[in-house]
Amino acid sequence: SSYIKDSDILILPNSNNYIENKYTSPLKLFEYMASNRIIVASDINTFNPILKDGINSIIFESDNEISLSNKIKSLAKFNHDKIIDNAYKDVIYFSWGNRSLRIIDFMNKNH
Repeated sequence: SSYIKDSDILILPNSNNYIENKYTSPLKLFEYMASNRIIVASDINTFNPILKDGINSIIFESDNEISLSNKIKSLAKFNHDKIIDNAYKDVIYFSWGNRSLRIIDFMNKNH
């Protein structure tokens, strides 16, 4: 969307206090990873297998606005192009095409 293109930082402030955040991965996460923008995300369980702090995102303590604020402020101290590039490379694994290939491969191995 134009909001994403117009943004320098994309924030996923999900809370660990909601049951859906324990078992689902929001599509917005993958949209953000493909956007070539820095991602600041909370450390909820469903993000942990995908997002890695300092590698493909910046992670803050969920439900902690001070942690979020500190992480956003820290972005001014370093170049985060490598983190943005890593997020884009990592999201390719989760594309619909790649997911379809993994399902087909699974089906072929089990028949």
